[in-house]
Amino acid sequence: MQYQKKMLISLLVCLFLLVGTGQALAAQYIVQPGDTLYLISRQYHSNVDNIMKSNGLSSTSIYPGQALYIPTQSGKYIVKSGDSLYTISRLFSTSVDNLIKLNGLKSTSIYPGQALNVPSYTVKPGDTLYLLSQKFGLSVASIKSLNGLTGNTIYPGQKLLITGGSGAAATTGTRTASVTASRSGSNYSRSEVLLLARLINGESRGEPYEGQVAVGAVVLNRIKSSLFPNTLSGVIYQKNEFSVINDGQINLSPSTTAIKAAENAMSGWDPSNGALYYWNPAKSPNNRFLNSRPIVARIGNHVFAR
Repeated sequence: MQYQKKMLISLLVCLFLLVGTGQALAAQYIVQPGDTLYLISRQYHSNVDNIMKSNGLSSTSIYPGQALYIPTQSGKYIVKSGDSLYTISRLFSTSVDNLIKLNGLKSTSIYPGQALNVPSYTVKPGDTLYLLSQKFGLSVASIKSLNGLTGNTIYPGQKLLITGGSGAAATTGTRTASVTASRSGSNYSRSEVLLLARLINGESRGEPYEGQVAVGAVVLNRIKSSLFPNTLSGVIYQKNEFSVINDGQINLSPSTTAIKAAENAMSGWDPSNGALYYWNPAKSPNNRFLNSRPIVARIGNHVFAR
């Protein structure tokens, strides 16, 4: 029970699809007290050598709070705590039935750490990241971030992870799933989508796409918490909580990327792993309250905590 509890607390997903058929998605794991590479490798059905290579480690020494990338099977989404087939289907703009069929599931029950087949896009001759960004309504930077790409080179046959978008289709195997972002998330008005997008734009502009979604998720997590106001506007405009309110950036028009990040967060994607707080350690290195919170994710320049 203790081991399972630790797994639930620390598991979060980074969703990187690396180049090549033999390459792999990588799950991001935050090291907990008492962890060893051996225990982590057993948890993820990997091995110590692969984890060391994926993280450039020269020894087996690790420390609490360290973020490790764990290689997993290619073309898979690794289920994190709080996921359901519904939220995953919204993330990849497919259906629960399609996910069940793709994975041969007997029911809708899933568990943290489980690897699921999800829709992906197969690169065709003539494709470039720029052309794909126009086709799917995403930025080049967000596609690179979602797939763990460090360069701009892609090749025919390569599978790329695509979320959200403007209505193009991503294919997986012989099946096709529409990749269309919900315009208003789940039970949110368009004005609320734009309000959250403006906050994301001001708070995390320039961060990886996943990090922008995570910032939006923190706002939504606060609505559910008894520690904060229970409305979107109440959380965003709470005094001294977000710098964009004080400096006026909340009034700037949000980018297309920020709007899509807001839609993804409102559709159930939570890369923050249930966080209620986030900050940039370089800008707030000595905040005792924030530093006392348990860290659950590190994305880009931001640390996320409960």
